[in-house]
Amino acid sequence: MALASATDPDNKPHLPSSWGAEFRRLGTQYVPLEPGSPQAPYGYQVLGGILRYGNYDARFINPIAGHIVQLHHEDPDRFMNTKPVTGGADLDWGFNPSGKTGAGYDPLTSVLEGLGHSPDAAKKFFSDEAPVVYKDDGTVDKNATLGYSYFEELTKKDFDWPADSLVHPGSDEAKQARDAGPDALGHALEAAVTGGAYDADPPVLRRDEQTHEIMQAVIDRYNVTNADGPPEPMKDSLAKMGAAYIDDLNYSIKDFGGSGDQLDRGGLFDSSSDGSSRKPFGETEARNFMMLVAGDEDGYRTLTAAQQLYMASGLAAAEGNPDIGTSFAENAAKVHGILDESRSHGIREEFKDAEDAKNLQQEKNGEWRKSLLGGGVAIGAAVGAAVLVGPAAGIVVSTAVPLVLESGGSAASTAYGNHTLQYLQDNEYKNDPEALLAVQDVEKIGERAVTQPVLQYAQNTGMSTSEADDVVREIEQSYYTGKAAISNNEKVSS
Repeated sequence: MALASATDPDNKPHLPSSWGAEFRRLGTQYVPLEPGSPQAPYGYQVLGGILRYGNYDARFINPIAGHIVQLHHEDPDRFMNTKPVTGGADLDWGFNPSGKTGAGYDPLTSVLEGLGHSPDAAKKFFSDEAPVVYKDDGTVDKNATLGYSYFEELTKKDFDWPADSLVHPGSDEAKQARDAGPDALGHALEAAVTGGAYDADPPVLRRDEQTHEIMQAVIDRYNVTNADGPPEPMKDSLAKMGAAYIDDLNYSIKDFGGSGDQLDRGGLFDSSSDGSSRKPFGETEARNFMMLVAGDEDGYRTLTAAQQLYMASGLAAAEGNPDIGTSFAENAAKVHGILDESRSHGIREEFKDAEDAKNLQQEKNGEWRKSLLGGGVAIGAAVGAAVLVGPAAGIVVSTAVPLVLESGGSAASTAYGNHTLQYLQDNEYKNDPEALLAVQDVEKIGERAVTQPVLQYAQNTGMSTSEADDVVREIEQSYYTGKAAISNNEKVSS
């Protein structure tokens, strides 16, 4: 924290910029811990443990991060030769004080964790299309061109993440030895697209045009049309990034046949709690991204919780305008259908080679839906917090989710939470596993999760039974349109 503060050029006084250059010079040199030490660490390994903490200014940390990426590009295992032979005595030896996300021998993992806590720096790092080239000693090579962006380099298919661990090769634990790097990359990307540290408590959402461009790159890189999917440790970060852009994903889906702008989707989605403007990712691109992320159980839970929260705030904000509320609900139902069918597709993929695939699919289907019915929870949002029920239950509280603002400029989450809880209580809708056991067709759970908020909205706005019936029919059609879109994707991919 002290180093981050001391190297920030906006602070008065602050350390001179020569400190950054000196750190880069020392980064590839050995630092003798004692005279004659046979396994002295590199400077970047010692520095890396410090960089994991504190919000660093881009002018200090980005040249160091760029130098480390370039060193890795030339020799991925350069820093691994300092790992001691512990004989299993102490697997915690290393340069990472937390003991999490790598042992600290790989400075690339360390500096990515640093970017994960330095959102402004991360945003600039992943937006840099013409990075400065550094020589081995950290000085600038003014006559060289790098030829790749840092985003392209770190997300390429054959990127070689070092085994930043002291576990014995061939052991069960060794299977996760290379997980720290992609996990840290996910954290850095989270910071870059949300504008807040990946583990900020409460979560932070500060989006702008630059963060959206990085999120667009993430969506273009990781989706069901790309056979090279994300590393397993990155999946939770992708889900949180999707949750942070659930409004833009909804906005993107509202564009059937290119009709979005003509139907004034900008007016429908213009009031976000972080004050950002809506920008589309592309209808197909958004759907393909959601299909990838929601195919995974944890990813489904995160995105569905975010979608329910976003739908909740939108309906509450539109209580004075049923036309807008109905249009908003129709699109939200379509997104719910996309997410539900994506998870069903994921389940089919998980068990497609099993002898009793049908039974396993049904069992898994019931279990993952049952796990979503654990009661209401509070979830961190861009402004305030909301009480969620149904599929939103059980989601982590550290996910930043944008809300729709009421006309007065306040988040509508609290009002919706009170409405919903009272509505469910009045209608004896029991949100527990026993309720699920009474439903023969588990697919009905997804349908009910979409329909209940709409019925509550109809009640709050004073709709007649006939009007509510019309809205539910429209919601049903939208929901199954979303499911059909994913089913069509599945047929093409198979």
